[in-house]
Amino acid sequence: MAESYNFHFNQGLEHCKLEKYEEAIGCFDRSLLMEPQHLPSLYNRGLAKFKLEHYAMAIADFDAAIIIAPNNADIYCDRGVAKHMAGKSEEAVIDFNQAVELEPENPFRYSSRAFVRAHMGDVFGALEDYKKAIELDPEDAVAYNNLGLLEQQIGYQQEAKQHFEKADKLTDDEKKKFEKPDIKERLKKSQQKKNQKKEAPEAIQLTVPQKVQPEVSEQAPEPISKPNTKDYLKVIKSVFTHKDTFKEFLKFSKNLFKKKS
Repeated sequence: MAESYNFHFNQGLEHCKLEKYEEAIGCFDRSLLMEPQHLPSLYNRGLAKFKLEHYAMAIADFDAAIIIAPNNADIYCDRGVAKHMAGKSEEAVIDFNQAVELEPENPFRYSSRAFVRAHMGDVFGALEDYKKAIELDPEDAVAYNNLGLLEQQIGYQQEAKQHFEKADKLTDDEKKKFEKPDIKERLKKSQQKKNQKKEAPEAIQLTVPQKVQPEVSEQAPEPISKPNTKDYLKVIKSVFTHKDTFKEFLKFSKNLFKKKS
C-alpha cells in the first residue's frame, strides 16, 4: 500500500517531538509533494525551520500558510515572531496588528505585540498594549510585571511598584517571583548612555509572552475568537512562571538588540 501524505506528516511530528527538525522537514517536504495544500504540513514545516533558526525559510512557509488560511491569527503571530527574530521588528508589528484585528478579545495578541514594541523603543505603544491585555485578562501576572518594567523605565515609580506587587501576588510560588531590576543601576546606565553622542534605547528585559517560541502542532492552528479565561490562565501559568522555557529566546533577543545599539 502506497504511503499517504498523512503518513509523512505524522512522521514529521514524531521527529519534531524528538527535536530532530531536519528529519521533520524532510517528512513535511514529502507530505507537501503529495498534497501541496496540506496546511498542517506547511505550518509545522515553518515551525521546524524556526527551531533551526532558519527564519527566512520559516517566514516563507508562514507566507504560504496565510494564503491558504488568511484569517488565522496564530499564523500571523508565529510569522511575526519569526520576523522579529530575523531583525524585522517593524514588519513583525504589522503581523501582530493583523492578529489583534482578527482576535480583538484575545489578551495574548496584545501582550505579544507589546513585547516587540518595547524592544523597538515604542514604550508608550507597549504600555497601551499591556494595559489592554490586563483589561481583557486581569490575572495576567506577566503583563503586570512587564508593564511595571516599562513604567519604571520612564520614571513612573509608584505605578511600577504597584504592578510589580500585583504580579507577585498573582504568582503563588515564592521561587517564581519576577526579578526586579536595580533602579539605581539602571539610572546610572541611563545617564552614561545620555553622555554618548549616539544613544540607542536600552533593551528592556521583559518576560516573553506565551507561545512566543512556536510549538509543534498536530493540526493547523484554530482561530480563537472567544478564549476561555480559565483554560488560558492554566496555560500561561505553566509557561510564564518558568523562565527557563524561554531562555534561548531571551538570549537571542538580548544579543540582537545589543548589536543594534
